[in-house]
Amino acid sequence: SIDGPGDIGGYFQPSISSLRDSIFIDIDDLSNRNGIIAHEFAHLIHNSKDPYEYIWIDEGLADLASYVNFGVDISLAQHANSWTENTSKGLRWWNQRIADYGGGFIFLLYLADHLGGGPAIRKLAQDTSTGAAGIEDLARNPIGATPGVIGRDFIDIYTNFTIAATLDSDQGIYGMSNLYLTPACGSSDFCRIQPADSNSDWLGPWSSTGNAIEGWGVQVFKFTPGNAAPAPLTMRFTGDVEGVDGVIMSRSATDGIYTRSDINFNGAVGTALVPGFGNLTDEIWAI
Repeated sequence: SIDGPGDIGGYFQPSISSLRDSIFIDIDDLSNRNGIIAHEFAHLIHNSKDPYEYIWIDEGLADLASYVNFGVDISLAQHANSWTENTSKGLRWWNQRIADYGGGFIFLLYLADHLGGGPAIRKLAQDTSTGAAGIEDLARNPIGATPGVIGRDFIDIYTNFTIAATLDSDQGIYGMSNLYLTPACGSSDFCRIQPADSNSDWLGPWSSTGNAIEGWGVQVFKFTPGNAAPAPLTMRFTGDVEGVDGVIMSRSATDGIYTRSDINFNGAVGTALVPGFGNLTDEIWAI
């Protein structure tokens, strides 16, 4: 036994001897042995091709391997939902939290969906460029997809990913066809990014405070017009430090199509304006 039921189900140990690498499985977690073996075997393969890859990508690929081989299980759903329910946790900040596994898993699944499936993931796993550099290389040179379709630089790729994980729409890169994300979180379903706050009452100014965020984390806010008369919606976002970026996704009231616009940041303050709120537009997401 490694640590009893739950928690550590197994681990990969490279070069335990001069002859072989090894995978260990906790005897108390054999009920989930298939997923554990797929996860740890992915680590073994990745280590042989790209041994210095950042942990968040390595673990994301390992969870992806488990999903591709054996489908949905409660462990994967817990990983994913731990992040979508608290996306203030940075995608690229590895602290061995459950959410760190989940964010990497969903992100890698998004890349697979839009950049060429299994062959694209194989290319990424074999690329010795680490972190964002390897991801940018794949985005610029995908397998059977349009170069730059989800962006060419990591900030654009990450932005489109967060939009897709929030909306899961059928608008191309603003959704995911290889994983259905439910609007609300449940114990065994994969869910979309949950809004940090929302509002539909516009009788007076509205504000939301105390929304902390790590580097490469995301906070999402949902706005609907409620009973307010149609009017432009003016938004202001104030951070404690510079370096924050964001977008507005506005849904057309007539055809349900989302339109993307940038939040205009000057230092730590960002502003955005959506005309026709409650008339032309019936839903807004600030991401």
